[in-house]
Amino acid sequence: MGCLKYVGKKMIKKFYKIVAVVMIVACPLIPQLANAESLRQVMVKAYNNSGLLEQNRALLRVADEDVAVAASFLRGVLGWSASIERNKVQALNSSSVRQETDTASTEASVGLNASITLYDGGQNRFAVAAAKEAVLSTRQKLVSVEQMVLFTTVQAFMEVRRERKYVALRKNNVRVIQEELKAAKDRFEVGEVTKTDVALAEARLAASVSSLASAKGSLAQAEEVYKQTIGDPAGSLSEPGKLPQLPSSSLATKKASVQNHPDIISIQHDIKQAEFNMKRAGGAFKPSVKLSTLLGYTEQEADDFQRSGRCPVDLRWLIFNQKESLQDAGAIIRFGKRRWLVDESKLIDWIRENGESFSTVSRKKLMMNSEERR
Repeated sequence: MGCLKYVGKKMIKKFYKIVAVVMIVACPLIPQLANAESLRQVMVKAYNNSGLLEQNRALLRVADEDVAVAASFLRGVLGWSASIERNKVQALNSSSVRQETDTASTEASVGLNASITLYDGGQNRFAVAAAKEAVLSTRQKLVSVEQMVLFTTVQAFMEVRRERKYVALRKNNVRVIQEELKAAKDRFEVGEVTKTDVALAEARLAASVSSLASAKGSLAQAEEVYKQTIGDPAGSLSEPGKLPQLPSSSLATKKASVQNHPDIISIQHDIKQAEFNMKRAGGAFKPSVKLSTLLGYTEQEADDFQRSGRCPVDLRWLIFNQKESLQDAGAIIRFGKRRWLVDESKLIDWIRENGESFSTVSRKKLMMNSEERR
């Protein structure tokens, strides 16, 4: 019994020594594990630091403003103007009797003008619809960029972890081969192996050292990519969590991709935007009606005043002939059976080249409609 007690005490002391050694080795690793960044934290950091996302958010704000600009043409325009003028004239009589005459006058005027488009063939309405589709398309492009940034972050995170494990593996391999080389030299000293065996061990060690250097280079490259992607150097990285649940089959995956992929949705909105722009261009060949009002008041010295006002209705309609010549120049393109699309720059060039043979009335109508669309 006494012997068993002695053995038991000895085993307990040995166990405590082992625990103490494990604690000494593990304690330096505890702060690293506590400060290790998770994949979720790294993704949040990359999302907040991405300049590419800021750029695309700015593009989205610009697209939102384009909707407001397009919608403003559907509303009336109200403006005012004011002016004051002071005239002074000095005259010197050149007759025998020299006389100097001063004449001064003051004139002030105030005007109020308002205008609204009653009908334009749907051009402004289609412009608003096209601008809204542009906003929806830009939003999906932003979602696509977000996914790309997060995907690149995950790639950088996993690359650093993988290359670090490769470096640790190569270091361990170098240590093992160094021990093998030492053993080969010892065995050579006692004559168990030949010098060729020692040379082979040295060659394996050189190859292992070369692989370690290559792994360190790959790790440095992965850490630089990580820093560029996330914005901070790579510290201690924890194990990634479990993968999200994936669709049950490849067919379900394909269906979900077609329905939810932001690039596909963005292209769909681009197509709708192009359709609205085509309808808007077709509306340029329909008549436009614009109502405007102008009220004015002018007062001069000596209590002279004048009131004025007018309320014209402006009706414009693109009428042209010379269709064959315009088509050959690319200024107009047939759109449907009775509609035409106009290339303004080529149209202006055609008018300048054919101004002499082109009738004055038709030229004025074309120029007037072109300026109105601008």
